[in-house]
Amino acid sequence: MIYELRTYTTAPGKLEQLHQRFRGHTLRAFGRNGFEVIGFWEPVQADNRELVYLLAFPDLAAQKAAWDSMEVDPEWSVARAESKRNGILVENVASRILQPTDYSPLK
Repeated sequence: MIYELRTYTTAPGKLEQLHQRFRGHTLRAFGRNGFEVIGFWEPVQADNRELVYLLAFPDLAAQKAAWDSMEVDPEWSVARAESKRNGILVENVASRILQPTDYSPLK
């Protein structure tokens, strides 16, 4: 099992719109395209503009296949385009692929 830790930094004032896109569209698209969602978090600081989430995949090939499938998902493409109608939501995406240590409870 591998994990993908993703951090999205939103444009100023756009964090709630990003939450709405995840609630209304992204989670369904993840389900259709082979993603296993572990959880979502946001930093506690008052000026937060980040959404952090963790995904799990059996291996790197499955991770690539899921993202490739997401890119051509017609419903997701429409939702993503519509969410950007009034300007971009996300200024930066950071992604790290992680593997558990031999003593990690998550394997």
